[in-house]
Amino acid sequence: MPFWRVFALSAVTCLVVACNAHDSTIFSEGRVLYVSAQASPDGDGTRTSPFNSLEAIENASQPGDTLVVLAVAIDVPPLDGGIALKRGQRLIGDGPDVLKISEGRSVAGGRDLPALPRIRNTTAARHHGDAVRLAEQGEVRNLVVTEAVRGAVYGLNTPDVLVQGNDISGYNTSCTIGYVVQPFIVPTILPHVGAPLLLPAGWAGIMVDADSGAGSMTLVDNYVHDSACGNGIDVRISGSANYEAEISGNFVTELKFGPLHQLEELHLVHAISIQATDTGVLQARSVANTQTYIGAPNADCEGLFMNLAGNSTGIWTIDSNTFAHGIGGSSCNGMEFIISNGSPHGEMYLSNSSFEDNQGDMLEQGNLGSGSTMVLELDNVTVYGTHQRGGQPEEGFIPFNTGECLIAGSSGAGNSTILKVRNSRFSGCNNGLTVLSGTNPITGVVAGLVSTDPQGNPLGPDKLVDVEVLNSRIVENDFNNVFVGVLTRLERLRLKVENTDLSHAGENSIRLVSEFFGLPLGQVDDLQIDFGSEHLPKGSQGRNCIFGSGQFDVVGSGLSASLRNNWWGNPGAPDASRISPSGGSQLDIAQPLTIRPDACHELQ
Repeated sequence: MPFWRVFALSAVTCLVVACNAHDSTIFSEGRVLYVSAQASPDGDGTRTSPFNSLEAIENASQPGDTLVVLAVAIDVPPLDGGIALKRGQRLIGDGPDVLKISEGRSVAGGRDLPALPRIRNTTAARHHGDAVRLAEQGEVRNLVVTEAVRGAVYGLNTPDVLVQGNDISGYNTSCTIGYVVQPFIVPTILPHVGAPLLLPAGWAGIMVDADSGAGSMTLVDNYVHDSACGNGIDVRISGSANYEAEISGNFVTELKFGPLHQLEELHLVHAISIQATDTGVLQARSVANTQTYIGAPNADCEGLFMNLAGNSTGIWTIDSNTFAHGIGGSSCNGMEFIISNGSPHGEMYLSNSSFEDNQGDMLEQGNLGSGSTMVLELDNVTVYGTHQRGGQPEEGFIPFNTGECLIAGSSGAGNSTILKVRNSRFSGCNNGLTVLSGTNPITGVVAGLVSTDPQGNPLGPDKLVDVEVLNSRIVENDFNNVFVGVLTRLERLRLKVENTDLSHAGENSIRLVSEFFGLPLGQVDDLQIDFGSEHLPKGSQGRNCIFGSGQFDVVGSGLSASLRNNWWGNPGAPDASRISPSGGSQLDIAQPLTIRPDACHELQ
């Protein structure tokens, strides 16, 4: 199905207020001015005598004006040089919906193209190379941006803006750095050892920044594609800014990375990203976005990316998202949610979405702060088909980027990490659900990224890892359907799994580990791993399906678990040879089910 049919597009009327206006009409919100790439130099900005350059209409305009880009034939060069809007201005493309024209262009194979309202900026000296600079209460609608030295649309401290229904490509030909993932400590399998890292990405096609004030932004129904070197859509909040963002109905595809210079490349490519740092607050909502064919060989590509640092707050609610065909290396993800440093509070709610065909971990939740809180909730999310194969998470130097369906990890001090999965399916990955906890305070203190007490000592172990899985299917993954690993000391570990199919893993349905390389490393002060119990408050009712895996049904190495009231493939208790406790693990498999529960599905 063509991309534009997934949009819930609002109809872009013909020039909004300008289409049926007489040239001399003055509206209460301002005048209507026109510009055309094929106008004569002496134009006065009327429809019959438009300006002939973006600079001319910019200079002649006043706050509140509507600026109309007239469509021209495809063989006429676009208006060049970029434009900076003034407060309350609307920059609108003439003619029918440019996205519907894109559909016709694809179907017609390039024949009989209609005229299009096209602009570009090939001059770095004007507006830093941006094609459009936003202003407060500004609007950019129904334009085709074909090229930009830096961004296609950019705003800084521009509250209450609307960017809708635009066709954007060919931006950031300068390969300027834009979105920078805040510094963090890369977790390793070695206790208390990590590596500092800072990752830059290219400037986005649509980027809105704020470091002060409050407001909203609406970035909807845009087609962002074929970048020269950069992200798709970015929102960055810093300082004391407090913003709300609507990022919906966008289709982002065919984004590449490119060289900064001969010795370095920008390997990060994000389709849609949000970020909050300092004490900034960002609340974002996204519905019906699509990301596909993001990245290039060896790229660190992301479909959705959320990054928090400092003392910021970020909340992102996402519904009906589609990700497919990530192109890149082992660090390519369909969704990554990472707290880099400091003590932010972050929440992501992801529902009714699908993620398919990717090299690295499909979904990542990484809490690398100090005293930070991170919440991820998934409801009706399907993950299928990762390609990287790293075996067990402890078999590599870093315990991620191994092709997991979902990996949730906490590596810091005093963090609380919460994950809830409902009505979802994870299959066709290296491991299905991986939950890891470990601290890297030594390197963190050296890098200044982990908080310390007055004596300079790291602030204790991780505080809480709380995971709940209900009414889901985590099946047919190459190694483990569920893997839990504790590398260092953790105050509290809660894992509850109920009414979930965990059958037919390549090796183990469930693997619970606090020993690495045969050494007892992990310690949990308050442990509750519950796949079925009767005595635990608010405990699991069981009814999970735990059978059919290639090696063991359950492996416990140093971590104990309650596994009552489950189905083991046949009525009654599981084969004792398929339950493998070691290192003091106690695996309670009492009261097995005698009737197959509804959670057990026939394999497709």
